[in-house]
Amino acid sequence: MNVMVEGTYVLAAYLLGAIPVAYVLGKARRVDLTTAGSGNLGAGNTTRLLGAKAGALVALLDGAKGLAAVFVGRWMSLSPGVTAVGALAAVAGSNWSIYLGRRSGRGLATSSLAMLAFDPITVLWPGVWSVLGWKIGGGISGFFGWAFLWMAAYALGRPPETVLLAAGMGLLMIIRRAQGNLDDPGQEGPVARVLYDTDHRRSPAEMAAGDESLA
Repeated sequence: MNVMVEGTYVLAAYLLGAIPVAYVLGKARRVDLTTAGSGNLGAGNTTRLLGAKAGALVALLDGAKGLAAVFVGRWMSLSPGVTAVGALAAVAGSNWSIYLGRRSGRGLATSSLAMLAFDPITVLWPGVWSVLGWKIGGGISGFFGWAFLWMAAYALGRPPETVLLAAGMGLLMIIRRAQGNLDDPGQEGPVARVLYDTDHRRSPAEMAAGDESLA
């Protein structure tokens, strides 16, 4: 398989992942999800603003992008390594959509179904943390589920390509969470966003308290 074909596959995976499903659905409902709520173009913000059915549809379609990237790579008889890169490209597209020229989703649904298609056993780790999220909070459980997924994959004796894919997904998650969605000096710091996955605008009182603590 020549480099041109492999490169085209990776680019196509990114362009597929970059389709802003939540943004299109929001516009159809006359809601700009990039400015409403948390500003995140994912299933969570969609659910809060447009309802559970809309959120489920976004999760399903975003997940399908990761699933398709892996299935197409295998259909083309690409190597596991190149297919893993394609899966990561789909997640990157979901996180940073070229069509919008901005940060978009968090890539959780895309990552989940891409990993499920690539190496189903590995999904057990974030799956367990997802269940624990009901008790300890979805943000922090998601952090442990994805940031340390590569360690779980290694401990489970998964192939190197799976370990590298898991590490790449964890890194993309951390970078994307750290950026946040709200271009607002009053929002929480990057460490809090990485750990808890929140886009919280601090109140004037909270900001003042923070400034005083630095004095």
